[in-house]
Amino acid sequence: MNVATEPGQRIATLDIVRGVAVLGILAMNIVAFAMPFQAYMNPFAYGLESAADFWSWVFSFVFIDGRMRGLFSFLFGASTLLVIEKAEAAGGSAATAHYRRMLWLLVFGLIHFYFIWFGDILTGYALVGLVLFAFRGLQPRALAIWAVALIAVQLLLYLAMAMSFLSLAQAVAAPNADPALLEEWQGLEETFGVPRGESLADKLALHLGPWSGLVHDRLIVRGLEPLSSVAFFGLETLGYMLLGMAALKNGFLKGEWSPRRYRKVAVIGLAIGVPAYAALAWL
Repeated sequence: MNVATEPGQRIATLDIVRGVAVLGILAMNIVAFAMPFQAYMNPFAYGLESAADFWSWVFSFVFIDGRMRGLFSFLFGASTLLVIEKAEAAGGSAATAHYRRMLWLLVFGLIHFYFIWFGDILTGYALVGLVLFAFRGLQPRALAIWAVALIAVQLLLYLAMAMSFLSLAQAVAAPNADPALLEEWQGLEETFGVPRGESLADKLALHLGPWSGLVHDRLIVRGLEPLSSVAFFGLETLGYMLLGMAALKNGFLKGEWSPRRYRKVAVIGLAIGVPAYAALAWL
């Protein structure tokens, strides 16, 4: 797809992909609109009425969950670069334009988290975006190298966390397990497993009660959650944003590549991603 990119004209490919990403994110967030948070990773957290429930979870996990957030992060990096370039072309301060944008995004994100819905992503994007500005002048290859390195470090951290879970599971399965370890394991089960009736009852009471109760819970009980989410996803999010910058600079997100090159990227990506996430879904 060839598109014009004169000043003031929108890049059609960016708008199309952004629409796909937003609808995909909606498809995933519907899970938390209706079900416990654990249902993202555990199809039994909310219960299954038929095989269709299970296979719909498998499809979402393999093809939507994480893919759309990653895609949106790509686009955020690309749009950030466009804002910076537009400010520079107009003779203004790129730093002022960028950091003003991140400040307002942070304001809207915090309002969203504390007063509307706990699944906000804008706060994390705004905080990661503060660092993103430093990479604006790098060439596509350098951006890609930084991105791969950041994502690899994040993956290693996830792997270390998974190994600690496995070690804890083995420890609590031993005879006369330490009560402190048992309590820690119960906390993990509460976070990732099938929630207990008491926990569900508490969450139902919170969400069926007055709005002020939800606000109190997010301001007081979960007040630092926006920061902890950045610590959990920040490195990979920055990596995806850098890939978005690289993909804009080398023409990939502008539709400037040949159809053959796009098909090659799609085939390689699906050949790696689908088997990997299918294996994770099986686990």
